[in-house]
Amino acid sequence: MIVRGLVCRQTFSTVYTVLFAISIALGALPQPAFSQIPPLKKLVGGLPWSGVSSLIGYRGKLWFANSVKFVNHNSADLYSFDPGTGTTRYEKHIFSQDAGHPVVAKGLLYWPFEDSRFSPGHGEFMVTNGNDWNWHLIPKGRAFHTQVMQAQGDRLYAGISAWVGKIVVSDDGGTSWRDFYVFPTPDRRVSRITAMASLKGRLFAGVTTWYDNQSPKLLMQTKDGMSPVPDWPAGAAVDVLSVHKGWVYAANEGPKESVLWRTNGIKVERVGGPLGVVNALASDGKILWAITAGKGAGALWRSEEGLKWIEVQKFKNARPLDVAVMHGQPFVGLLSDQGGELWGALNKKPIAMDQRHPSLPPKLKRPEVEISTALNRLDNILRDSSEYPRLRFAMRPLVAGQTAEISLALAKRLRGPFPKGTSRMFGRRQIPNSRMAHWYLLWGIAHNGRGRVPLRYLREHWTAKPNRAEKYIVPTLAALWAVRELGQKDDKTIAALILRLDFKSDPKWLTGDVVGALTDLTGKRFGYDRKAWQQWWRTRNRP
Repeated sequence: MIVRGLVCRQTFSTVYTVLFAISIALGALPQPAFSQIPPLKKLVGGLPWSGVSSLIGYRGKLWFANSVKFVNHNSADLYSFDPGTGTTRYEKHIFSQDAGHPVVAKGLLYWPFEDSRFSPGHGEFMVTNGNDWNWHLIPKGRAFHTQVMQAQGDRLYAGISAWVGKIVVSDDGGTSWRDFYVFPTPDRRVSRITAMASLKGRLFAGVTTWYDNQSPKLLMQTKDGMSPVPDWPAGAAVDVLSVHKGWVYAANEGPKESVLWRTNGIKVERVGGPLGVVNALASDGKILWAITAGKGAGALWRSEEGLKWIEVQKFKNARPLDVAVMHGQPFVGLLSDQGGELWGALNKKPIAMDQRHPSLPPKLKRPEVEISTALNRLDNILRDSSEYPRLRFAMRPLVAGQTAEISLALAKRLRGPFPKGTSRMFGRRQIPNSRMAHWYLLWGIAHNGRGRVPLRYLREHWTAKPNRAEKYIVPTLAALWAVRELGQKDDKTIAALILRLDFKSDPKWLTGDVVGALTDLTGKRFGYDRKAWQQWWRTRNRP
């Protein structure tokens, strides 16, 4: 059985750790046999980015995200690790500031974009069968983030966050979506759906509202939608959930402390356990695992019944971010100054896997009559500078048509003309109208999966000045993503991408976009090894 943990926050109490150990030594708490396990070892290290999180088991491998945590940063690479062979494989680069909490549903792996670089107004996610990938849009409900996805029966849920946190639901594997729940949020405040779990066919969801710590933040499904769990304590956030032996466990975070509680939908109990902030929980049905963390350090804990906890291992030089259980073995993702790390144990037993790959859900197609109307609306906005802040919404009906007709229509509009001046985006940031038009037109072309990206975009040098939000509306970035989605892999395109690896002005995260494009287009998995890419390109046609 495979279960993933959910990432949360920071710090744990060393005082409690000492007292807990003393109590065990004095016999106040019995030390069960399962506390004696071989220590976890570092299996993967030195990754390009500092954090390893979003751990999940899928098709016999442990998958994880490598990114920069706790600050805005355009890094989000997905890897898989084979515990039978010890092999790590670069899988996918996602066009996002980070990956949300993934889920496996009906043989498919879903990866939400925690903060998609294309979407200040809509949610996005990727889905894979272990071989093929599709990029999907959640057009229902405004979203800055798609932070978590959860499967329950034949339904797929997604937690999206914006000025108002929402849960949306899909009955067809992510092709189409509808609203399920809206969290009541005051004007000019931000609420987020940050965790989900399912217990006996009932959905539970954690909410984060840093503006309010006077109301409960754990919701459960009712006949009318979602309601706060009765008797759940007040707090500011619940972003760690796990189901274990008939209970939903959650770290309830308040202004001064984070405490582990549990509920079965009827009773609510304070668990206690590891004091400090619990960063993640994971259960395989037999053991409940937890990690606690402070700055640059942390610990792994385990419990049979979720009430008495044993510290299994300390991490002194790296900070635990996430935990998952696979075939009875725990794996921990850590943040390290030396590059993200994955700790665990190798499994010497071969894992038999079904070689068949389930079909991916199709993208949502729209009727032709809508397309004609949408193109007319788009043209009206492209001509009027005052309408440019609405451009992203005008593009929505056109991003999933999957027709050559739409792609050609959008490609034609890349030539302009566009009105002079700038438009406001991301707060007070002013974006040239022509740049914004190219950005969203390329986004639409990529989603339709047809056409060709002009190579001039791939050759433009990076001149954008850094900004705190790490938001950049630059056509080069959109083009790097679009060539992947279009499968544009002729020699001239690959040559332009190989050449781009040597652009000294590119930030490292932009090089990550180039690496992602090269990987998808060539099938080669050299990751960030620039010399390996160049060597392959020089010798590709040799016998």
